[in-house]
Amino acid sequence: MINKIVQTIATGAGPNYTLITRDGKRAYVGNAGDGTISELSIPGWTITRSFAGGPEPEHLTWSRDERLLYAISPKAGTIAEIVVADDKIKRSFPVGKNAHGLDISDDGKMLFASARGEDKLVAIDIASGRTRTLALAPAPYHLNTIHGAGKVYVSSSKKPVIWVVDQKSLKLVGTIALPAGEGHQMAVVE
Repeated sequence: MINKIVQTIATGAGPNYTLITRDGKRAYVGNAGDGTISELSIPGWTITRSFAGGPEPEHLTWSRDERLLYAISPKAGTIAEIVVADDKIKRSFPVGKNAHGLDISDDGKMLFASARGEDKLVAIDIASGRTRTLALAPAPYHLNTIHGAGKVYVSSSKKPVIWVVDQKSLKLVGTIALPAGEGHQMAVVE
């Protein structure tokens, strides 16, 4: 049977977002309530470890080689770069007020994040830490990249629209009108 609960697992306080490895063997959960990330073994449905994820970690994304995990903190307005092998926060990148959505570029060299409180999309060069921004209003919210498409899809929490942004130039190349409401969580099916 599909869509059946197979296990309930207690993670840290305020679990918010889940990221699964490509091989499907591990999942990581950002626990915004206690500033941790829980690692779960999917075959055994057990917590294998927990580690610091920065202040109130929510959305998560991987480096292309899955050695680094990135966790965004909306209240701190930052992204923590975590070395998965040793559970250490390596660096922190500034994003801005009410940071929210998070994903990585097709080539794995840029992080994209929304700063809802500043009406902007932020692109961060991972190697140098340099940032570029694109004004998007009102309230850029969740975002996704589709590997190979070269675009970032960004929803608004106050307008029924998804903005389409070119990853390299960071220019708005289109919009997708939604029938009503806000574009909340987006999922990419490949």
